[in-house]
Amino acid sequence: MRKKWVSVLLTAAMSLSLVACGSSPEERTESNSKEDETFNIKMQIVTFGQEFPGLADVEAAINEITEPEIGATVTLDPIAAWDLPSTSSLAITSNEEIDLMCILPMGSNMDSITNYTTKNMLLPLDDLYEEYGADIKEAIGELEKIGYVGEELYAIPANYYAGSGSSFVALTSELEQLGFSFDEEKIYTIEDVEKVLEAYKAAKGDGYYSIAGFADGDLPTLLAPTDDLGSNAVGSLMNKGLDDTTVVNKFATEKYKEVYDMIREWYNAGYINPDVISITDTWSTLLSTGQYLGAFVANNGSGMDGMIVNEQSIGQDLTVIRFEEDVATTTVASYGLWGIPVTCSNPEKTMQFLNMMYQNDDPSKNIANILSSGLEGVTYQVVETLDDGRLIIDYADGVDRMTAPYAGQVPIYGDALRSPKYTPVDEAMFDEMLEYNDTIKYSKAFGYSFDTSAYANQIAAINNVLETYRAQLAWGTVDVDTVLPQFLTELEAAGINDVIAANQEQLDAWLAEQ
Repeated sequence: MRKKWVSVLLTAAMSLSLVACGSSPEERTESNSKEDETFNIKMQIVTFGQEFPGLADVEAAINEITEPEIGATVTLDPIAAWDLPSTSSLAITSNEEIDLMCILPMGSNMDSITNYTTKNMLLPLDDLYEEYGADIKEAIGELEKIGYVGEELYAIPANYYAGSGSSFVALTSELEQLGFSFDEEKIYTIEDVEKVLEAYKAAKGDGYYSIAGFADGDLPTLLAPTDDLGSNAVGSLMNKGLDDTTVVNKFATEKYKEVYDMIREWYNAGYINPDVISITDTWSTLLSTGQYLGAFVANNGSGMDGMIVNEQSIGQDLTVIRFEEDVATTTVASYGLWGIPVTCSNPEKTMQFLNMMYQNDDPSKNIANILSSGLEGVTYQVVETLDDGRLIIDYADGVDRMTAPYAGQVPIYGDALRSPKYTPVDEAMFDEMLEYNDTIKYSKAFGYSFDTSAYANQIAAINNVLETYRAQLAWGTVDVDTVLPQFLTELEAAGINDVIAANQEQLDAWLAEQ
């Protein structure tokens, strides 16, 4: 069976006296005692900058389910993926009410649980989870462990692909014109990909680029695979934690130096747009311009449905050239974490709603389906209903990926592995997607997240250094031999070695308990 692979560009406990989420204990007690009143939950939903003209209808459909069940309604707050960390932090700091927030590790500024726990922004969820999370537990299984920081549960993961590998995704028509063909189930080498990059540039010339790069992209993470231990570049395991559990500064490794040098060569050869650092369009948007061959992406699982969406958006078939096997890491499995911030005014109702997102027993009340696919007959139409209620769908008459009134499409809601899949996915492919997490390799550190609560100042300083240097090196726009030593010197001055030592100590203790 022919597979396609989806791109996804995509952790300090509060004292009990602060669980009031921005209100006084008396106010919170009063609020939670009004069981006969409908509570409105403000929930973040993730966009990639698009507008959702049908959002009010989606809200209404969800509220028809939740209000009679748990006495709560939902207001959906669209936030662009790249704005999530800054928007969430600012809102919580300003005591603005957010009841359910999304944490999305994505791009060079990937978010993490510890970005919030270090600042006492998230509520511990253990008690709420035990009381209201039965459907969540059934859906996520072992993935539950990635929501922990130390001994406390702070976030609930979507049930989605736990692993990823690296691929180069290219326009099939361009590959055919160049005389290339690839088996999408085979794993190739980066040298095989380089031949394609060179051939395209030679054939097309100026104004055309082999690699669709953009400002938030982080190419080295795809070419030098690591397990970043659920955090943001403050210690990693090389080779995705399959072999060694030594925590290192990945930027200082020989492997990263080799990758930086290779990317610099690609930049000098004209494979990368010289304006790459200022480009904000996604790789699929860039490919639709006809000026690019393809993009390096992280392929998550047997996500043929996701690749179909990209093909529909671009308007052309894509070929996936895989050059790395899939491995499960905490960072990848954390794609779509749900936390309850301290500005939430009713954590009990919010957890009840979150649990409903993971329910699969009644397709007519499947909130995750509504959030991911919109409304039947408006956004999508059902092609086939499988025996267990799973849906294979297509766009509704008169709409497509670009014109659908609500196009959630981000697989982060509830039991996302079971969310509707777009035709031509069939039942066998759907089953394969559900089995994915049971068939891949796992990092030795899967489930571990570095507790950064004691190192907030150092990590802030490290992130400032990353902000200055990482994009330049990641896209080859600067001389590596000149800039990389400066980068490493400033990382050390910011305290990265001390943080890595603490990370290693925590990991060793965690491994000893497994």
